[in-house]
Amino acid sequence: MLDIVMDYGAIALGLLIALVLLVVGWVVSKIIASIFKRILVKGFKVEKILKQHKLDDALGQAKVTVILSKLVFWWVFVLFLGQAAQFIKLGVISDLLVSFIGWMPNLFYAVLTVVGGFIMADLVNEIIEASKIIWSGMIAKALKFTIMLFVLMTAFGQVGIDVSFVTDIFRILVSGLSLGFALAFGIAFGWGLKDETPKILNAIKNEMKKTE
Repeated sequence: MLDIVMDYGAIALGLLIALVLLVVGWVVSKIIASIFKRILVKGFKVEKILKQHKLDDALGQAKVTVILSKLVFWWVFVLFLGQAAQFIKLGVISDLLVSFIGWMPNLFYAVLTVVGGFIMADLVNEIIEASKIIWSGMIAKALKFTIMLFVLMTAFGQVGIDVSFVTDIFRILVSGLSLGFALAFGIAFGWGLKDETPKILNAIKNEMKKTE
């Protein structure tokens, strides 16, 4: 009977310590995330720079500084969560919690990959559209879509989701787009030279006659 009481007492004490750690971790994470966000906004002026380069909508309505500060919050909180898990003696539940904590860094890396990749895709889109080359708008959108798709597949792979089937589809799409662009460029180039071709051929014939 005494052993049972001591076991329950140890479990209760472990849960209490874990709860205290989680509360402290939540507060500390909030403070660190807030400081980090202020540094990004006020110090490095991230949002202002992104807006100047028309990249502030790369993630839709979400702001980069908000996402990164949330990421910092959860990163710090997971550290406290890992410590709290050591005091919880609930068998399978504790094991699952430890496994989940071990998997969390993969999710963080995936989020960073998406944030950085989507900004890069938007930057490529802006650069190509500003170049004013032929079909710049269509090429820019196609490349942006391709980069975003590649980034998403990379992120899914980081969190352990099998994307081999999607990868095959992606390769087919890229091959199709490349072939389409090549054919379209060839047709456009040929159409643009249709009036010049006879002149070029006549000039070649005249040069050949002169050498005879």
